[in-house]
Amino acid sequence: MKEKRFNKGIEDFKNIALSEHEKETIRRNVMATPIPSPYNGLVIFHKIVQHNRKILYALSAVVFLSLGGKLFIYGAEKSVPGDLLYASKINIIEPLYGLLNNTPEEKAQFEIIKATRRLVEAETLALSGKLNTNTKNDLENKFKESSQAFATVINEVSTSTMGNEQLKLEFNAKINAHMRIMDIIEGQTPSSNKNEINDFKQTIIQNVKQSPNITEQTESTSTTSKNIVSDSSSNKKSDKLFEGQASAVKVIIKDVHNSIEKSKGNLGDSDKFHQAIINDSSTTVKQAEQLLNQADKHKQEGNYPEAFIDLKNSNSKGEEAKTSIEDGLKIKNTEAATNTNTQSATTTPNNVINPTTPAINNTPKTENKEDTKVIKVETKTENNNVINPTTPAINNTPKTENNRNEERRQENRIIDGRND
Repeated sequence: MKEKRFNKGIEDFKNIALSEHEKETIRRNVMATPIPSPYNGLVIFHKIVQHNRKILYALSAVVFLSLGGKLFIYGAEKSVPGDLLYASKINIIEPLYGLLNNTPEEKAQFEIIKATRRLVEAETLALSGKLNTNTKNDLENKFKESSQAFATVINEVSTSTMGNEQLKLEFNAKINAHMRIMDIIEGQTPSSNKNEINDFKQTIIQNVKQSPNITEQTESTSTTSKNIVSDSSSNKKSDKLFEGQASAVKVIIKDVHNSIEKSKGNLGDSDKFHQAIINDSSTTVKQAEQLLNQADKHKQEGNYPEAFIDLKNSNSKGEEAKTSIEDGLKIKNTEAATNTNTQSATTTPNNVINPTTPAINNTPKTENKEDTKVIKVETKTENNNVINPTTPAINNTPKTENNRNEERRQENRIIDGRND
């Protein structure tokens, strides 16, 4: 009886269902409730990136580096106009680097770097005989953009500190150093390429002169030095300021000497260009040392305006020497390097023979066993002379019958182990 009621209860549970009215009510309530879309996060992210390009570039850089972009960046950094990766260097890598600069000082420094890069690229092409009119004009325009950007941003750098003055000094020092590098290249290239180099050099100088606020002038230097001294309440403050700046110049001079000594051991006798770069850097750094000594002498005499003028000129010469040795050694003759690689590729692998050294026969030597066989025979002559056991005895004397019999007896004694 109980079992029948239990089974009936189960059947009643199975027949429980919502009415059509109840189902419609639930359906309306569900549709009226807002459900967050899984794509809303992407929409918000897109809006943020769209209004902030720095985030886009930063994320692109992270993804790029994580996918092995280091090798790509390294190759692009070494590229010059005409190379496959040069467009990436100008349009991708440098803009990404530019996003990392926030302060006016950092932005001004980055414009100096870009302007210097354009000079190095032009010099590399000129040394290889590849600086044509189109490339020259393109590099001139890019240099002008950087120099004008520097002239604009330098006005934002506070003139109450040494930052403004130091940035101008560095910019002009780099220009002066590269003008001398171009003079060296011009003297070592065929006459057909000299016009392009000279035109490029004159255009760069003209672009710099068109921005008076970035051109150093002795008058402004003297005025600045006088203001520094007049603002000092005592010679002690002037001495402290002088020593601080002089220490920085000494560090530059020391670094240049170290770079010169290190570079001398890596040059070949035929590398006339880089040898000329080293000579130029050596001459310039000596001028920096002389000016530094003069500045110190003026300071000892209490002539602080002249001391600071010589100190600043010493700083400028030091920066020039540093630029000359660092940027000059980066410049390679790509044409010569291509020819060297081509010659290396045409030689037989593992069998490159230096024409200045005799050829070496690497064929394994075979030994003639009959030639190297040593016959050890110990014999005695009539005069009891011992014959060298390592060399076979050769007797050219005609043998008689008695001699033959004596030899037989000696052989028999050796074999039997008997002694006379």
